[in-house]
Amino acid sequence: MSSFQIKVTDIRSQLPRNGTYLRRPISSNKQLLCHWDAVWRPAAYNSLARYKNEAQEHINRDWGGGARGDGLMYHFKIDNVGEIFWCRDLEDLLWAAGPANATSIHICMDGTVGQTPTAAQAAGLNRLLYELCYKHPEFPAGRGNVKGHKEVMATQCPGDSFGMPLVRAFRGF
Repeated sequence: MSSFQIKVTDIRSQLPRNGTYLRRPISSNKQLLCHWDAVWRPAAYNSLARYKNEAQEHINRDWGGGARGDGLMYHFKIDNVGEIFWCRDLEDLLWAAGPANATSIHICMDGTVGQTPTAAQAAGLNRLLYELCYKHPEFPAGRGNVKGHKEVMATQCPGDSFGMPLVRAFRGF
C-alpha cells in the first residue's frame, strides 16, 4: 500500500528499528485493532519525539523468551491534534495483541487511564478507519472487523471510556 486519500504523515524511516521484524502478506490483514499507548498525553507535545521514545522502549522490552521488538509496535499513531502518523509497513507483523497479531493492523491513539480522546483524535481515528475499511481492497478488513485490543485478549486497552466507545460507534453498535 503506497497511497492514502486522507492526510497521513509517513514517519516509517524516522523511527528506531533493530532489524528483526517479521513480514506477512498484506492480504492477511483481516481486522483493525485500536489501542491506546497507556502513556499520559499532555496538552501539547512533540509527537515524533514521543513515537521515537516509544519505539525504543519496544525495542528494549523483553516480549517473552528474550525476544526484542523491532521498533514501534503500531502501524499507525494518532496524536492529540488528530494527525495520523504511518509508523510501520502494513506487511509488518507486530506484537501488539497476542494471537491476533498475524491478522491485524494496529492503530494507536495517544492517552491512558483518566483521559478521553480529544475531539481531533476521534475525528482522526474515524478518518483512518474509514480509509482502511473502504479505500483499500488489498486486504479484507471491513467496518465489522474494527475491534478494540481488549476484544481479542485480556487487557484494559483501549479503555472503556477512551477508545472502546469510538470503536463501537464506528462498527455501528
